[in-house]
Amino acid sequence: MRKLKQFAVLLATLNMVSINMLGVNAHADTVVEGQEECVNECKGDPGFGMPSETLEEQLENFLNNPELTEEQKLAAKSKVEQAMSFRDNAMISAQSLSASYPNITITVTPFKQEYEHYCGPATTRQTMKYLGASVPGGYNPPSQSYIASDLGTTTAGTEWYMIRDYINGFTFMGVANNYIEYNPSSVSDMESTIYSTLTATNKTAPILQVNTAGNTALGYQTSGHYLNVSGIRTSGGRNQFRLTDPYREWKGLSATYYAATSDIYQITLNHWAKHFLY
Repeated sequence: MRKLKQFAVLLATLNMVSINMLGVNAHADTVVEGQEECVNECKGDPGFGMPSETLEEQLENFLNNPELTEEQKLAAKSKVEQAMSFRDNAMISAQSLSASYPNITITVTPFKQEYEHYCGPATTRQTMKYLGASVPGGYNPPSQSYIASDLGTTTAGTEWYMIRDYINGFTFMGVANNYIEYNPSSVSDMESTIYSTLTATNKTAPILQVNTAGNTALGYQTSGHYLNVSGIRTSGGRNQFRLTDPYREWKGLSATYYAATSDIYQITLNHWAKHFLY
């Protein structure tokens, strides 16, 4: 319930629009090795913020949101209940080994972030471009600066719940978004949850919120950064997420690349939020 007022205020600033994605990711898929140093450290989110909401709280927010139709509430309820099932199964399961995955990818067009603190607006723009795939004719999502203004982005970065609520404030071909936050309890929990959304009928592009804390998974160091997951695979006996990263082009590196799921899980836990959005 605590987010309803902020969500309603945000919705009032948005046009409920149907949008489309054009363009194909032409960047090579690479596996990160080694590490590059950032100029002023890649920092795109504050080192503090709104505490995580439980899935139960998120469900209550959806069901009590007057902006949603009954059909939209039902779709959101179905998604949150599926997430509850993932959470509960992961909590009671003693399985420690991850499953193997086929090569699954979605087309998330990379947008190089315009400033070092713009990973939030850039990732939001990447996400919206992908979500708009349902509309014939094509669509250019709002500019990073426009999105940054709506998100309240500062030089300290962007709050995660502003990204979630902003994306959920748009309707694509009459289909409302229902991004939620999810706190994975293990690598396999994170893998299976992300795999489920990458293969769902209404796919979403998961949004990571990470702190590398010395981990080389991204090829550079950051204490707070947003980026998209755009695929999953098992290669050479390792499970890997395919990432679409708005910062990487700053370093002359491929914006789309693979990294071990175990590393991505670790840098997700390293972040104070300990969650991802999907």
